Amino acid sequence: MKYPILTACALLLTGACGGEIEPNEEPVAGTHDHFRWIGDEHDHAAITANGLSFLSSDVRERLGEYNEDTDSGYWQYKSRYHVDNCRIEEGFDSVRERYEIVVEKLNPVSPHGINARAAFGSITHTIQDFYAHSNWVEAFDPLLPLFDSDSFDFPRVTTGSLIRGMMVLTDSLPSSFTISLPSDSRVPLVTPPGSTATIKGLITGTYEDNEDSSICPSEASIEHGGPLFQGDYETYLAKDDPDSSYHLVAVAGAEQQTTEEFCRLARLVLLRYGEPGLDALMYHFEASRSGYEAACPRDRGLVAAVITSAIW
Repeated sequence: MKYPILTACALLLTGACGGEIEPNEEPVAGTHDHFRWIGDEHDHAAITANGLSFLSSDVRERLGEYNEDTDSGYWQYKSRYHVDNCRIEEGFDSVRERYEIVVEKLNPVSPHGINARAAFGSITHTIQDFYAHSNWVEAFDPLLPLFDSDSFDFPRVTTGSLIRGMMVLTDSLPSSFTISLPSDSRVPLVTPPGSTATIKGLITGTYEDNEDSSICPSEASIEHGGPLFQGDYETYLAKDDPDSSYHLVAVAGAEQQTTEEFCRLARLVLLRYGEPGLDALMYHFEASRSGYEAACPRDRGLVAAVITSAIW
């Protein structure tokens, strides 16, 4: 399915459109209240590097900088880039829009690797934030990945959608559904009308400093959490801090999803441009071909199946 095509200039507001999009010189961890990762080995840059170990060290470093730039400037206080305030639908839509930018900029006829890398770096930030800012990791033991490796387009969700059995919750869920938050739990339970069975509810933390307000249901609203020096993270939903519950589980999920998003990107460029598109991706992201194939072993088969299905 085609998405609305946005220009790189519309999304990548950290620099001039014609040349290198320079990451901010000041570390964003020092400027954004969501993160205080100083001295922590599991910051966004490290998660990105670990999840993309088959890319060159230079590209991994630059992707980490583009990732962390999402915590500053234009992007900083917009919930959709951090999946805050239960704006999961908007967050996922923003990822879909940015994927269109990346794929467009990897057109082998006229590639623009810098903008492709910048947009993909921002995508990794949002999907990593999903694991840190939502209650996903609290809901599964063992942890399930957000999406499996069979998909092409980043999924679209709405209020009431089910993702691996969890229901996306906002304050617009019909009142015929009953929502409760058990004591000492971060996972709401939803009872559909006319049923006694319950469904786990998917929420993200509320963050009042963002430009857009929370749309979390009042029955299941948990604060994201402020800077570390302002409170105890055990009372918050965010898992950015290494001392917070489920931090390491969130890190593991974020690293796994970062790998999967590169595989998704490869499938998308293969499907749209064929082998020349994959060659452009490998070149502009300085990827090891053997490393990519080991990380994404199903890509070619999935693309071939889609093409065969379309022919028949």
